[in-house]
Amino acid sequence: MNKILYSCHDFILLAYFIISLCRRAFMNNLSDYGFIVVQLVEALCMSFMIGLVFFNLGDDQPAMSDRFGLMYIVSALYPYMVVLDVIGKYHKERGTIYFEMQDGLYTAGPYFWAKIFSELPEHTVFMLVYAIPYYWMAGLQPDIMLFLETYGLVYIGVYCSRALALAASALLPSFSTAVIFAQSLFTIFLLSAGFLFNLDSLFVGVKWISNVSYLKWGYQGLCLTEMPGLNFTCLGAEPGSCITNGEDALRYYSLDDFSVWEGCTVVCAKIVVFLIIFFIEIKFISQKPHESTVA
Repeated sequence: MNKILYSCHDFILLAYFIISLCRRAFMNNLSDYGFIVVQLVEALCMSFMIGLVFFNLGDDQPAMSDRFGLMYIVSALYPYMVVLDVIGKYHKERGTIYFEMQDGLYTAGPYFWAKIFSELPEHTVFMLVYAIPYYWMAGLQPDIMLFLETYGLVYIGVYCSRALALAASALLPSFSTAVIFAQSLFTIFLLSAGFLFNLDSLFVGVKWISNVSYLKWGYQGLCLTEMPGLNFTCLGAEPGSCITNGEDALRYYSLDDFSVWEGCTVVCAKIVVFLIIFFIEIKFISQKPHESTVA
């Protein structure tokens, strides 16, 4: 009976810490309205820029190739900026985290869950701002279910970048080293996503990199959502190289080896891996800041 009471007490105490830290983090986020405005403008400008570049895609052969380019840019551009933003924000908080944990105000567990929960609302809003304009400006399939699938893929892809940035931020003591580390991993994942190189032509010794690249799974998931059901004319095609439908295009670019839901599962699994690494780091690695300001 005593064990049950102790367990209930521990659970209530943990919930109290999580809710308190989550409330504080959420209020701090709202009070930093300048940062929120910058994030919203950044997401909106990127979306409009992408929409203008790929405005009203047609059904000829160049437009077919452009659709793959659009999916690649969507899965890479904003996630890249999110990495920088998350690392910068965490290193501003790092001093507070270190001293409060040193004083025993809370442990790694409550801070971890509060960090995750408090940032989900703003992430959801930013993703809506990012996903809506380019989708309709580019003339993608006017199907609400396909849009929601695309939004979901972009949502988890960008969140995976957030999780990667958190892991890099907690691992390395300074903003600059964390950025270099995270950007290096991001670049490797980006190059092996399947747009710049046909994955079937990669050397076997390095092909495994594409399998651990969350950008590859996100990009291919977007292609598998958008391309099936589309038909293309042969306008602009070289003789004998015309691709007439989305399914053939996916096979031509070696992007048809898994389903959308398999891609979602892999990206979500990588989110979990990065967050577990982040939790281990804040629990066992001192978060003492090595710099007072973030450039």
